[in-house]
Formats: sequence, C-alpha cells, structure tokens
Amino acid sequence: MDSIDQLIGYVMPYMPIKLAEKQDLLETISVRERYLAFFDILMKQKENINLQMEMAKKVTDKITKSNREAMLREQLKMIQEELNGGDDAASGEGNYRERIENSKMPEDVKKEGTFRVEEARNGRKP
Repeated sequence: MDSIDQLIGYVMPYMPIKLAEKQDLLETISVRERYLAFFDILMKQKENINLQMEMAKKVTDKITKSNREAMLREQLKMIQEELNGGDDAASGEGNYRERIENSKMPEDVKKEGTFRVEEARNGRKP
C-alpha cells in the first residue's frame, strides 16, 4: 500500500460499520478529516474487539471454574464412597429422608428437612 487512501479503500468494505458511515468517510473531501475519521473508526473497532475479548475471557473463566467444581464434587463423591467401604452414599441420606417423611413434623419443617438433605447430597452449603 502506497497511501492511506489505498488502505482505506481496501479496509472499509470489511469494516462492520453502517454503510452510511462508510459512504461519508469515502466522500470526505478534506484528506486530513478523512484520515482522522478513519482513525476514529479504527479506534472504535479496537475498543469493541477488546470488550468482546474481555467478555469472552470472563465467560471462559466462569465455565472453567464451574467445570472444575463439578469435577471436584464428583471426585469427592468417589472418595466418600470408597471410604464408606463401597456402601451406597445415598443410603444414609435415604434414611434421613425416610425418617423425615415418617415423622410427625409439620409440613413446612418436613420440606425444610428434605431440602437440607438434598443440599448435603449435592455438596452445597446451606
């Protein structure tokens, strides 16, 4: 490329901006104004790309963290099963659930107890 005008002519068709903005830039008579307008467009595109990259990184980090936590929960379950001598880890919670259902507690207390058993089973803190 020998000049900025050639660069503008080559790059503008691929820029994700409105057609009217492209047309305005190409119709600008003042060379200085055209170059400044082109520079502004490039800077806006750079900011957009940086924002998209930042958002993608945050999403990737969040997904990675979730996957790591899920894997660690599964490993914890496997270790607990091994420590229980191969007994089903759910049998203990099944007893709790059964005892709650068979008790003479009020319904709202039963619901809360069942909820807490599920939380414990899923490895979540209350």
